[in-house]
Amino acid sequence: MLKRLFVLTFAVALGMSLFARAAENDNHNEEDEHILPTAGDSWTPWPWTLAKPFPWADIEGSWKVKSGDFISYFSLRIANTRYGRIPQLAIRQYDGVTCRMLSTGVGLERNQKIYAQMTATRSGRAYRVHFTAFDEKDSPLPPLQGNIPTERMMVVSMGPLDNRGDEGMSHMQIVKVSELMSQEGCLRDQTGNN
Repeated sequence: MLKRLFVLTFAVALGMSLFARAAENDNHNEEDEHILPTAGDSWTPWPWTLAKPFPWADIEGSWKVKSGDFISYFSLRIANTRYGRIPQLAIRQYDGVTCRMLSTGVGLERNQKIYAQMTATRSGRAYRVHFTAFDEKDSPLPPLQGNIPTERMMVVSMGPLDNRGDEGMSHMQIVKVSELMSQEGCLRDQTGNN
């Protein structure tokens, strides 16, 4: 009798644990859908060889990317500039509808691009983000205009961490919408207050 009770208790505990883990994974997948664009988003052949020096002077602020149903905001802030250190770009990604923070990361410049590994705040999922600057005349698409003029037009590339190169990445124009480097930039853009 005691043995049956133990087996039954173990089975119930195991079932509840698996159910809780499945529910947790469902939440992660739902969050992850807002972090990266879907695979169906169109790819544009950006002229990577024509990339311009990264525009550190006007990069800080809130930036918006929109491609199909995918909308996201990025808060960009320059970090580690004291004592001759190499500048880094502190990055936060916000949901385009709720303005809830989705992920954080730090980017470093290499070959005129910022490369960052982002980590989702809830699921811990990691993915890649790149920022590249171009002259408007070199854009294969009509340049988008944000609320705040910038020296260069920017392209954000997003994709899984295990991708190498540009294959499997989504490449989209990103525009500056606010000088604010926080969730407030997202909220103000949505209400039309800059």
